[in-house]
Amino acid sequence: MPTSRVMRTGLIGILAFLLSEMIGPQAYAAGGGGEYAPVLGFGYKFFNGDTGKSITGSPGYVLHFRAEKRRGWLRTFADAEFEYSSGTASVGADAPGFSLFGGGFLGGANVFIFTTGRFQAFFGGAGVLAWHMIKLSPAPSGVEANTQSLSLGYEVRAGVDMRLGGADGNAIRLESGYSAVTSSLGGQSGFQLKGFTFVLGLVY
Repeated sequence: MPTSRVMRTGLIGILAFLLSEMIGPQAYAAGGGGEYAPVLGFGYKFFNGDTGKSITGSPGYVLHFRAEKRRGWLRTFADAEFEYSSGTASVGADAPGFSLFGGGFLGGANVFIFTTGRFQAFFGGAGVLAWHMIKLSPAPSGVEANTQSLSLGYEVRAGVDMRLGGADGNAIRLESGYSAVTSSLGGQSGFQLKGFTFVLGLVY
């Protein structure tokens, strides 16, 4: 079996396991009583990538719903994320306008440097399994105007929780990260959806 297929199968299996373990009724228990805390975040994404197979230079927006382990220094999480972007794509030698829609799942963990106090800094990473659709206008010659594909990759991040109550209370989360995701869009294999993300969130 080709190495790329082995890696893809392994990533899908890991993400499926994390989702099955973490998403359940206990994840959204109110009042800090559940094992997993709900996290809602909205952010801005700035895409980069190689000329000819990316949407480099374009802005985007992300919305995510996360279930994250509430306590401890290692906090696993599962994340449902949606994103939208529009601007000018780089497809082969052409630069058509585009609209991009995507949705997917992330599974990973955050490492909390401080687990007590008002300010709790962390860093972490996740695997990404998503589905993206891009609409090109006008489409380059020989390329379909609308294409969609499975997307795979990873994300690294760092941030801080500013607790509004006790160590397990609600928090405002400031987070930044970098994602490296590839897909097959616009007639290009290995189409890049890389970018930096800045997120403002609430931890319940």
